Amino acid sequence: MKADLSLEDDARSMVDAAVAAYGRLGGAFTNAGIDGAFESVADSTRENWNRVMAVNLDGVWLCLRSEIRAMLATGGGAVVNTSSIGGLVGMGLGLSAYAAAKHGVVGLTRAAALEYATQEIRVSGTARTGRYGQVGATGVVTEQEIAAVQPINRSAWPEEIAESVAWLLSDRASFVTGQAPAVDGGPVVQ
Repeated sequence: MKADLSLEDDARSMVDAAVAAYGRLGGAFTNAGIDGAFESVADSTRENWNRVMAVNLDGVWLCLRSEIRAMLATGGGAVVNTSSIGGLVGMGLGLSAYAAAKHGVVGLTRAAALEYATQEIRVSGTARTGRYGQVGATGVVTEQEIAAVQPINRSAWPEEIAESVAWLLSDRASFVTGQAPAVDGGPVVQ
């Protein structure tokens, strides 16, 4: 299903489609994010700010709201929201809107975790790191560029991010809520 998560109807329709197909929503992975334009705070535009917030924060909130409503109706579940290491630390390089949105995702995740823990709904996040091949301020980011700033000298493999999400959604993480573990190769602890 194709959807624009910044649109309320699209976010709700995705959850409704999952419930229609499977009878309930037991787990959800809200994976929304764009970098936006690389602009300093002083040079930033309202258009870029609004678009980054619409996808990275509002989109997560719209999905989370629909996911929680569906889970409340059927007895609980687990949600994982994608954040970023940019949601745990400050970011320069013209990514102020991105960092603000991703910090918001971590705060929203923690608030929802507290609000719904007694109703058997766990809400966590994953703070992932960059991936080679993504487009950065100076063009496509290479594996070597990412490795140069990683204590573990490489970028994350998609499977590593997926494993962390699968664990957080699973019963093996039944006592974990409100957390956003950094799957980042170490930059957050530097």
